[in-house]
Amino acid sequence: SQRNMLVEGSPGVGKTVLLKHIAYLWAHDEVLTSTNFLFLLQLQDPDIQQITSLHALIHHFYPQEKEALEVETRLLQDGGQSVTLLLDGYDELPSNLRQHSFIANLLQHKILPACAVIISSQPHASGHLHNNIDNQVEIIGFSKQSQQHFIQEMLEHQSHKITQLNCYLRQHPAISNLCFIPINMTILLFLYKDKGNRPLPTSSTGLYNLFICLIICRHL
Repeated sequence: SQRNMLVEGSPGVGKTVLLKHIAYLWAHDEVLTSTNFLFLLQLQDPDIQQITSLHALIHHFYPQEKEALEVETRLLQDGGQSVTLLLDGYDELPSNLRQHSFIANLLQHKILPACAVIISSQPHASGHLHNNIDNQVEIIGFSKQSQQHFIQEMLEHQSHKITQLNCYLRQHPAISNLCFIPINMTILLFLYKDKGNRPLPTSSTGLYNLFICLIICRHL
């Protein structure tokens, strides 16, 4: 039977991190223990987008010809029953490839019909997938409690810094409302730890502008 799971969420909310974490746990025999082969495909990668066959996919991960042929033979023998595919960033796949491509055939189980597929996407791009999905989850980001836990960990439980940052967030709800998205909270904490005597921004535009400026300055 088809086994497709869709992971949806806003930009920066942690979809890619989740799929990479699944791959990490699998490599350490902590999840998907019946999976013998796991492939993490970053769908925004042009090299992945250009793959047109199972043979090419396996060669992407197993460059040695002999090993690649052995893996391909095993996958074809069981129809992919021992395979889990992690397809990250479906929304970044060009629209024409969502309908007619090797990736589309994988999702429709025309190739490796017995494999399991976990696919991540922003909601705007995944509507037509729902009829082929067995399970669907949404990543909603940080709760207030998890925000505080993250702040404490990142600031190494230094109470005066934690209090100062929380005061800033209460005074600037436009910034606070961004921080349920992990990447935004990470950017804010980066700026806070690096700010010196410089005031923190009071708008989302200021937050991103300052972050970009600091990154550029570090590489000049």
